[in-house]
Amino acid sequence: MLDVAVVGGGPGGLMSAIVSAKLGLDVVLLEKSRVIGYPVHDSGATPYSTIDEFEIGTKVIAQEIDGASFVSPSGRVASGFLGKRLGCVLERQKLNKELAKKASNAGVEILLPANVTSPTVQNGKVNGLRFRSISGHDEIKARLVIDASGVSSVLARKVGLHPGVDRIRLGYGAQYEESNVKLDFPTFLEFYFGSEIAPGGYGWIFPKGEETAYVGVAISQGDAVKAQQCLKYFVRNHVVSSGRLQDAQPLEFHSGVLPIGPMLDRFVHDGLIVVGDAACQASPLFGEGIRYALKAGRIAAEVAAEALEDGDSSRRKLEKFERRVRKEILSNYSLLYKIHLYECSRKDEDFEKLFDELEKMFQNDSGRRFLIKLFRSEITKWDITKAGFKFLLKVLRH
Repeated sequence: MLDVAVVGGGPGGLMSAIVSAKLGLDVVLLEKSRVIGYPVHDSGATPYSTIDEFEIGTKVIAQEIDGASFVSPSGRVASGFLGKRLGCVLERQKLNKELAKKASNAGVEILLPANVTSPTVQNGKVNGLRFRSISGHDEIKARLVIDASGVSSVLARKVGLHPGVDRIRLGYGAQYEESNVKLDFPTFLEFYFGSEIAPGGYGWIFPKGEETAYVGVAISQGDAVKAQQCLKYFVRNHVVSSGRLQDAQPLEFHSGVLPIGPMLDRFVHDGLIVVGDAACQASPLFGEGIRYALKAGRIAAEVAAEALEDGDSSRRKLEKFERRVRKEILSNYSLLYKIHLYECSRKDEDFEKLFDELEKMFQNDSGRRFLIKLFRSEITKWDITKAGFKFLLKVLRH
């Protein structure tokens, strides 16, 4: 019997596997795709600190980011420099492959394509999993299982931790990687707001260097078809983005579904830990999942190693993972989720009023500090109160 079986070869699953193996555990990782890191499901934007904290290496960085531009529904632009190494746009497939190499070097066995279908359970405790591969149906036994299977949350649903995708709030994304993109500030992230672009979400142009960029939209009011329609409008008709993309051509098309929330009430079961998107652990503000998944994966491995050393992988023992995630990663989750819901309730004219204040924030140090924390999804109620940001102060009253 193995020590740990990890389901999913994304950032959360790979980090779980890497750290588990480095802590001396016998680990197998199962990924349903034929290629690690593909297809791409997100924009690859993350704070630069992610690279340093997890020692990933700079070769996965497509473009370093030092500023941001926000574009209102009518086309007003508020932008400014926010600091060197504020963030970066990653080559998403390279990121996952680099993590997979680290996992392999640490001694992790990687199986692909391996489509996990269900857990195996004995006396109410998860003790392994069933999967399909090219050679047929198979089964693995493990002292502890980590579900990092993304929005499908294949094991979490089977044991009753996850209510099913029809019971959570979903974001639908559609994105091109485009060439020949003309940007005023090629080291700035661009965020676009408005009901025609992205109802309940936002559009983006995230530079990748050499006049290439990720160009996409994410919506929470609609479905995958609506997201693609919004992307078409964003590329061809929006007063600002259409100019930047006038001569651009697509190199790749990506789509994905992001669980916005709410975060699961529980994400451990006897013999099972649920990590990343499978537990709705992404930021509900900008939909950022990479950094959160990496952190959750590391914590899951540390808790798993401690539990297995003690010979106790019960839910009660694994609840330490829940406590640490809520304290160390998502202490402000409820606030971010409230901001998201409030944003979804606003009309385009409300965003125009917001830009009156947003433009001023780029002009002073305290405003820029607030925007940096906003970008990193690290704002607190105290930050909002201190900044006096009228748009967000209303959130605190709800």
